Amino acid sequence: PIADLAVVRFYNAASQFETSTVLEVVPRGADPQSSIAAASLAVPGIGPELFLSPDDYDLYLREVNTQTLRAGPIPVTLSGGKRYGVLATNGADTATADVRFIDDPP
Repeated sequence: PIADLAVVRFYNAASQFETSTVLEVVPRGADPQSSIAAASLAVPGIGPELFLSPDDYDLYLREVNTQTLRAGPIPVTLSGGKRYGVLATNGADTATADVRFIDDPP
């Protein structure tokens, strides 16, 4: 890990959607359209590492090329020098995904 940055990786196992999904990272309380980092994945998929400044953020999961929200906002706090994972799995219904934030995965 880089001492002054947080590293986030998106893992997509939400197979119930017809298209890929996008993990969007937004500064806490900002307009959801103002994402500062994103990773788009088909299922199953492991995204690239996103390097972010330590801060408070909201995570959103959307369908690719749409405004269809599948999860979020999910508030998270990222610290410098740490690695994080975001795991999306099938939700309780076909319109949503369950998203688990993993603090410092192996």
